[in-house]
Amino acid sequence: MDLIAQAYGGMLSVTGGTDGSLAKAGFPIADLGSGMWGAIGVLAALHRARAGHGGAYIDVSLADTIAGWSVWEVADFIGSQEVPGPLGTAHRLAAPYQAFGCSDGQLLVIGATERSWSPLCRVLNIDLSDDARFGSEYQRFVNREALETILQQRFDTECRDVWIDRLRTVGVPCGPVNSIDQVLDDQQYAARNLFPQDPEQFGHARMVNTPVVSEGAPRARGRAPGIGADSHALLAELGLEREQIDSLVKAGVIGVGEASKEAVS
Repeated sequence: MDLIAQAYGGMLSVTGGTDGSLAKAGFPIADLGSGMWGAIGVLAALHRARAGHGGAYIDVSLADTIAGWSVWEVADFIGSQEVPGPLGTAHRLAAPYQAFGCSDGQLLVIGATERSWSPLCRVLNIDLSDDARFGSEYQRFVNREALETILQQRFDTECRDVWIDRLRTVGVPCGPVNSIDQVLDDQQYAARNLFPQDPEQFGHARMVNTPVVSEGAPRARGRAPGIGADSHALLAELGLEREQIDSLVKAGVIGVGEASKEAVS
């Protein structure tokens, strides 16, 4: 199961608050990630077969998917021999690189590099140039808890959109921490057609499109087939005769939908 894989693969131990409280990933990342690796494996096997090297058996596990993504944490442990723990939204090797609360929501800010640190301080109207604790990227990382306290006091004073406008104007990477309803209403996602609305085509008001946009290749074209809708066609592709399929249906071995029946009637 997804959550067991998150725990077994180490993700649960590094996800949560700085007080040590744990939290699972908000999305079923082991389930979804394993499906992606499986699809990549199938594509690689097809490429191998078409090159004349035969097929391949694809073996992907939920636990391997999670552990295989632990590159930062494994490198951190190997280099320091210190067991990584949860950091909230903070970055494991840089600061400031995390979410901050604003007067009406949360904002993700990346101001760790020298290129973005000075503009960030100007926007926040704070002068930390003489503070040795924050004089370099490394010092800001080492003293990130003290830095977080100082920055949070400033971010509390304005609403999120005001800070986003100011930070983007001076080139500081940032973005809103959106809730799901805000994601669905986002103009960028609307432009990308990630949540198409077509009840006639999809059977309900909204759906999640594939995030892969490829020129000349269609994205979502309609609702998913009903249960058993393609049974006859798929079994026929496997070489079964109509009489064999009908026998399986009568025996209750398989089920077929109305569309499947109509396709062969």
